[in-house]
Amino acid sequence: MGCRRSTSLRSGSLTAYGWLNWTMPAYEYLRVERDPQLDGLLTITLHRPEKLNALNVALHDELQGVLVDLETDHSVRVVILTGAGRAFSAGAEVGDRRAEPPVNDIDRRARVHLGGRTCELIDRLPQVTIGVANGLAIGGGVVLLSCCDLRMAAESAWFLIPEVELDLPLSWQALPRLMRELGPARTKELAMVCERFTARQAETWGFLNHVHPDDELPAAARAMAARLLSMDPLTLAMTKSACAALENLMVPKETTWSDAELMLLAHRQASIRRRHDGSSGGGLPPAGTERDSGSPSIP
Repeated sequence: MGCRRSTSLRSGSLTAYGWLNWTMPAYEYLRVERDPQLDGLLTITLHRPEKLNALNVALHDELQGVLVDLETDHSVRVVILTGAGRAFSAGAEVGDRRAEPPVNDIDRRARVHLGGRTCELIDRLPQVTIGVANGLAIGGGVVLLSCCDLRMAAESAWFLIPEVELDLPLSWQALPRLMRELGPARTKELAMVCERFTARQAETWGFLNHVHPDDELPAAARAMAARLLSMDPLTLAMTKSACAALENLMVPKETTWSDAELMLLAHRQASIRRRHDGSSGGGLPPAGTERDSGSPSIP
């Protein structure tokens, strides 16, 4: 499914994050909103609530387009990334793929690294990013949050990293980010045992900066954004750049240079298993989200 953009502009509307003025094209799976009351704040909302904001190919394409534009949009200084409905994101919609077949193995590698590219683009943003987990975050949803500079969540939110249980490597450069935030022992447990954890646990372990009652979360995110916007723009940007450089020295993201190849290998191994045992996915759950997904396929 390809992404659809409308070139028409929408008028301002009242949302949980305040009065927001739609000054960007409308998207199919995103809401991208500038805030006229807090000059310099932009909110990106993953908007597939009926699918718990699962990350399909079209959503990645739309989000990457927004992120590329933001990299050179110096009028925006703070970006909030959140989800619509009761989920931040249920993770990658593994069975989703492009309609046209890949042209060669380089194309296949690029396709399995689609989510990794989204994460790299979030990492590259010069703006301060605030990840706001309004509800559950699974797999790729957790990884998107890990790319943000600051993170907060609703008390009801919970998290899960199920990739190993689904016979998939944890890619998208997730391991260096989680190692930096959580440390080796906790990262190993969450990535290998594949059990859910609560927002309060995530706060205690250092993954979240703050946890708020569900109905207070949007206001708390806006308050943090307002505080950031009150700082000198250049000093704030320089501090973010310095922190990013120091983080990468702690656990360099370059150590995951082969993430795309490992994911491509996992897809091929799954294909071999299916041919060998005649099954539809080696016992994986039915199609849906990352936890509730079909057998791996090339996007």
